[in-house]
Amino acid sequence: MQLSWRAVNLLLLASSTVMFAAEGHLIAFTPLQLRELGLSDVAIGIWTGVLVAVTMSMALPLGPFWGVLAERFSRRAILLRSYVVLAGALLVAAWAPDLPWLVVARALVGLSFGVGGVITATQAMLTPRRHVGRAVATVQAALPIASTIGPPLGALAIPITGLQGLFVVDAGLVLLAGLALALLLPEPTGGHKPTSVLGRMGEVLHLAWALPPVRWNLANQFLVRAGSGTVDSYLAVRITQVATDPAAAIGWILGGYGALTTVATWLVGRLADREDIVRLYAWGMLFAAVLALGLAVAPWLWLIAVLALLRAIPTALARPLLSAHLARVVPPSHQTGVFGLFPTAGNVGGLIFPLLAAAVVSHGIGAAFIIGALGYGGSFATGLKLGRTR
Repeated sequence: MQLSWRAVNLLLLASSTVMFAAEGHLIAFTPLQLRELGLSDVAIGIWTGVLVAVTMSMALPLGPFWGVLAERFSRRAILLRSYVVLAGALLVAAWAPDLPWLVVARALVGLSFGVGGVITATQAMLTPRRHVGRAVATVQAALPIASTIGPPLGALAIPITGLQGLFVVDAGLVLLAGLALALLLPEPTGGHKPTSVLGRMGEVLHLAWALPPVRWNLANQFLVRAGSGTVDSYLAVRITQVATDPAAAIGWILGGYGALTTVATWLVGRLADREDIVRLYAWGMLFAAVLALGLAVAPWLWLIAVLALLRAIPTALARPLLSAHLARVVPPSHQTGVFGLFPTAGNVGGLIFPLLAAAVVSHGIGAAFIIGALGYGGSFATGLKLGRTR
């Protein structure tokens, strides 16, 4: 059965939502799992950042190669690899008896990364060019949709299944989503098919550096992931400091944030083909920096919830608009390779800044949020630069 381009986008949206929801459970409920393993509050704060860094450090070495490998062999196979590895990581996390095994699980999560750029490039090849911007923004809604349904469902399931049962169910759903991709996703035809992976990787890196719009786009991806990755990692820890029922508070606050982000992403998708998307992105990152600072000092759960919900606006502006901009400035023959660098640039930021946060969090959880605010502030400055680059 040959799917239409619209059906392909729906398939990618559904399968990505399952993946992000499962991965989100690992991150959102990290403080609860660390507490079950017997760690102190200070140690939980430190290891929350370290575990994120473990994931990113494993993602980095192979990250730039996934797009080129997809060009050389099969985009569908590269995507399926991610679902199988993530399912394995969830099963390891489910039965992790101590901290070292949890580190192994989070390292495996890093090896499952690298799908975002391949998905976007696949969309660009299968979607009529006049619809690419909206198509990309539609599939980008997978993350906020997962953030909407994942934490509340997890919070409801934990009293029944425990964390172990939740992760096992997630692993099964991830494998089903991967099977759907294997059976239904068409392999795009055309495009560049390199004979040498390393040679093609050199070409892609040179192009990314030589084209100023691409270079500054990737710099923005680095900084916005630095900010969002740090704040996302420590938001659950912040909630546990003031909530009487941490699991429920984490689930419903993150779920509400995801719901608003889904709506905001849909609205942003209507703007993704406009010429001024970079300016919208930049000012959204300044707003995100202010919200991160607010989370650092907010004394009440209701205020933390409000600030977390408002983060839906800059989150919706970030990845969809940067992806749409990249699709606009990269020649079609190079899109798969260059889009493969897009998540890697973010993973570098997602490695360095949470490590910085882990190094300073012993001085107070607010220090971690200040690190996140610095990432967002940097993305505001580089976003203005990107808007002036032609």
